[in-house]
Amino acid sequence: MELHDSDALFAKKHIHKVTQFKSTSVYTTQILSCHFPNPIDNSGRFVCPKCSASYKHKFHLVSHIRHECGVEPKFRCHICSVMFKYKRSLNLHLRLKHFQM
Repeated sequence: MELHDSDALFAKKHIHKVTQFKSTSVYTTQILSCHFPNPIDNSGRFVCPKCSASYKHKFHLVSHIRHECGVEPKFRCHICSVMFKYKRSLNLHLRLKHFQM
């Protein structure tokens, strides 16, 4: 199993898939199956090859790889500067900690 070390190499190797597949989910699923041909463990769950998190559905593993695993948080609270990976987490934080909508 070969993993890419840099985004440039990753983009170069998969540039044909970007033009071939218009849907992001299909593209990510294609990359997932290219690099991790059998991401299913003995219990039938889909396992992340980077962090060993497991999911019942392949869609959740694809979402984890795209948004969570090794990805820096991109949403910042304008009041206390805490960072979040999801906008919904930031909104919940604002409501609970700072009493703002």
